[in-house]
Amino acid sequence: MKRMAIKLLQTMILLTMVMSSVTANANPPREEPYKKVYATSEQILFDMLRPSISQYVNEHYGTAVLWFEPHIVDAKLEMRHEVSSYVVSMFVKVDDPADRTLELATDKLTMSIDSNLYRSSDYTAKSEIHLLEYRRIVPSKEQSVGSE
Repeated sequence: MKRMAIKLLQTMILLTMVMSSVTANANPPREEPYKKVYATSEQILFDMLRPSISQYVNEHYGTAVLWFEPHIVDAKLEMRHEVSSYVVSMFVKVDDPADRTLELATDKLTMSIDSNLYRSSDYTAKSEIHLLEYRRIVPSKEQSVGSE
């Protein structure tokens, strides 16, 4: 009888331990996306370059301005020995709400993006982005009126 009670107690303890343990899902279910749409390589590139573009535009205007509708006009891979970099030129429209005389300006940025193409041994190296040229293509309203 004593042996049976001990066996029953052990079984109850074992069942309690098994029942109380909750299995944790290593991959919890993710929320389903609202909408899936095709993304172009240009959109992905702009998303990655957004902080650098903002920095260069804001430095050019000396204040935080709004820029939008980026458009790549030229992209090349320049290779020199074991170093390569992408040279990307783009247009952006700029709107400075603080400057009432400025219509939407179109500016051209040319940037160099270091490539890790031939650095197969160092996959952790981050690409650096450098501004090569910043030009205003379509001037502000004030500049175009003054030049007439």
